[in-house]
Amino acid sequence: VNPAAIVSDGQKTVTESKQFLRSLVANGLDRLFKFSADSIFPVFFPDLKFNFSDSDESENNYSHLIICSIVAKSFVGQLFINVNLNLLKQSSKELSAQPDDVILKILNETSNQLLGIIAFNLNKLNLYGRVGLPLDIQRSTYSPGKLFVPSIKIHDASRAFMLKFGFLDTEGNQRLDFTKIKCEMPQDDVDFL
Repeated sequence: VNPAAIVSDGQKTVTESKQFLRSLVANGLDRLFKFSADSIFPVFFPDLKFNFSDSDESENNYSHLIICSIVAKSFVGQLFINVNLNLLKQSSKELSAQPDDVILKILNETSNQLLGIIAFNLNKLNLYGRVGLPLDIQRSTYSPGKLFVPSIKIHDASRAFMLKFGFLDTEGNQRLDFTKIKCEMPQDDVDFL
C-alpha cells in the first residue's frame, strides 16, 4: 500500500465531503448571511469597512470564538464568529486601546444582532426564529471541533473576522429557498430564546 495514496484519498474525501455539504446549503442563504454580516458589523465597528466574501480560511488563525444559535420551528442554526483580536486592534483606531473583554462584549452583541437580522428574514417564511445567548471562548483553551452540517464560511477583507453559519432541518423536511425573499433589516426588536 502506498502511504501517499492513502493521504491523497483522505484529503480527496474531506474535500468532496465539504463540497457536498456546501451544496446542501439552502438556496439564497449565503446571500442572506452576507447581507446580515455586511449590515450589522459597520454598526458596531464604524471605523472599519466591510464586504464579506466566501472563505476557505482556517479557524486556527483566530484568537477567539463567539458562538450563538438560532431556532426556528424544526430548523437549528449555529453562528461562529472567529476573531483575531490583535489584527482587529491593528485595523481599528477606536479599538486599539480597548481591553479584550470590552471587544468581546461588543462581538457578543454583534452576533446576537446578526442572528436577529436572519430571524427577521426567516419570519417571511413563517419560521419565526428565536436567537440564543452568545458565548465567547478563547481559542487556546477550547477547540469546538468541526461543523459538519451544510454551512457557509465568509471573511472580511482584513481577515480579522471569519464567520461560519450552519443551518439545518432536524426533521429532514425539504430544503428552504431564500432566493425569493428580500433581505431587510428589522425596524424593531427580535425575540430571543
